[in-house]
Amino acid sequence: MFSRTVESGVQVFSRTKSRGTTISGINPHFFEDGEPLPGQLIELLARDHVNYVCIMVDLIVRAILPPKYYNEFKGVKVILFDTNSMICVFMVRQILEKKLEPFNLQSDEKKTVVEEALKNLSVIKCYTLEEFEITIRNFEDTLDKDDQIGLVILDDVFTQYWCAQFCGDDLSYEEYCLKYLRLLHNAIKDSNVTMIYHRSVNMEFKKSGFNILAYSIDVSLEDVPDFYDGITYNGIYSAVIKNLEKNTTKKAQFRIKDCLLLFNV
Repeated sequence: MFSRTVESGVQVFSRTKSRGTTISGINPHFFEDGEPLPGQLIELLARDHVNYVCIMVDLIVRAILPPKYYNEFKGVKVILFDTNSMICVFMVRQILEKKLEPFNLQSDEKKTVVEEALKNLSVIKCYTLEEFEITIRNFEDTLDKDDQIGLVILDDVFTQYWCAQFCGDDLSYEEYCLKYLRLLHNAIKDSNVTMIYHRSVNMEFKKSGFNILAYSIDVSLEDVPDFYDGITYNGIYSAVIKNLEKNTTKKAQFRIKDCLLLFNV
């Protein structure tokens, strides 16, 4: 039987709020001033032909780069739940280097900044249903061990669904997602950690069970001026961002060029 240390409300508040690791202000094009807030769960919906990977990588890079270069860099630790091998460290490194280009750093300094930033990224591989379930159920303990974690990314909440079905789990897609997202939300809701996950928009939820969400970012492809090979890297995108806690909506437009997000297009 597992046992947990019982904490008073004051102890919990002191422990979680002592973290100086929030990602508030990480991208004002997507989020309102001073947001996203600690403890929020954010959903990224990617419509057909939208490369969600580049959007996720952009958020990772903004989170792990040191803030002394730019106020949208946060210098926090990031955990990536890797379920499908779509986000790789090599890609993150490439975007790190591109993000640093405007600051005209000497090559040695740039290399050091990139290496130090990559140390802030931890990748947890969840390639089987068993690995995924163990990772999710131990998630709160993972957060407790490191108070520098500010962002958690789940690359795809759907990846292990059919494996669960094959193993006899009779949950619907919606029930399956809610099961794990509630576990994740319970782990972060009293911490300074923000979590962002991706799911495919063609799997719509039918029930109103998603009151745990703070934001929904719905991204669609508007134009492909450069090329399209089935996985769009270069193109113009439109995002509809809903703040579900404040019941507000705003839009953002951006270009993806070689996996780099460019706003104000």
